[in-house]
Amino acid sequence: MENEIFQLGGVLFYMNRKNAFRLVAGIIFLCFLCLGIFLANAAVRPNEDRDGIWVTYRSLDSNSIDVLCTGSSKIHANVNPLIMWREHGFTSYDISGSSMDLNTMYYYLREAFKTQTPKVVVIDILLMGDKRTSLDDIQKRNIMIMPFGANKFAAAMSENVFPADREKVLFPMEQFHSRVLIPGQVVSTGYLNKTFAQESNNVFMGYRYLGSAMPCELNEQIQKYDDQLFDRHFLELKRSLDFLAAQDCQVLLVNTPSSSPNNLFFYENELEKRIAKSYKNVSYYWPRMYRQPLNLDYATELLDSGHLNNKGAGKFSKLLGNHIDFLFSQELKKSHTTRATANKFQADYNRYYAYSIRQM
Repeated sequence: MENEIFQLGGVLFYMNRKNAFRLVAGIIFLCFLCLGIFLANAAVRPNEDRDGIWVTYRSLDSNSIDVLCTGSSKIHANVNPLIMWREHGFTSYDISGSSMDLNTMYYYLREAFKTQTPKVVVIDILLMGDKRTSLDDIQKRNIMIMPFGANKFAAAMSENVFPADREKVLFPMEQFHSRVLIPGQVVSTGYLNKTFAQESNNVFMGYRYLGSAMPCELNEQIQKYDDQLFDRHFLELKRSLDFLAAQDCQVLLVNTPSSSPNNLFFYENELEKRIAKSYKNVSYYWPRMYRQPLNLDYATELLDSGHLNNKGAGKFSKLLGNHIDFLFSQELKKSHTTRATANKFQADYNRYYAYSIRQM
């Protein structure tokens, strides 16, 4: 059989018809295989409250979020966007994760800015004092639940993810296959994204309702400053600050309430010194700035020593909203919030209020 010239995707191939058919069939098979892996990975993912944050976020109208809040669980436990919406009228969203490391946070921001252009980004600095050098299982889950794409891939390829874990982080289906691929066994709907709204009804614009209270004692101890640890984490934070500066975005660094309000005192001071040299778009909200007006009740308003419950979060969110409104009133006047998004926030507030009443 004589060879002929075939064109595929702008590339010329010199081969006979039989081999050309095999080539095309092979490419089609690989495409369907990749699509199958992608769909299976999207359907079978770890089910927890944080898993729906990207689903809801991406369902919002483009460029309709005024303030984006990111960082560790202290964001989605302590910052309630619906309280700030109710009190001040600006839209915000918690795009955070448990023990979120600063490197993963950078990729969360890049992913978040694909569909939104917030005027202000609130960043939790808790992990500035984190001594871990590689991600634990909780932190890896933050990457697992990201939308599949370049940012998830880059996060999974980071130095703090062991090479042996990268495939599991990118394709978490492998990690959960024993729960869904047993012949004759019904797939647990708890592992399907589509059931998120029914399974996790205590999440509101990224905020997680936590109603329990644990009496805690005030701890005035200050964490010892480690300059090498700070240097390493500052380089990670700097990537996010550089990215946000390029987006012409204002930044508010926060250390949200806990039973140890002075824990990062030295880190807060050092951040102010270093950031002042290079960034004009960064402001701060430290415990020493809000502790007195917050007047936290350590017996009834904390979930545990590091997180507020819903009662405490409501108080802090009002103060944080006041601070944001005061610092960035000009930026927030440029809001592009659509009527559809406003209706979603009002509906979510109504759902949050009804849920709160049921928990009493």
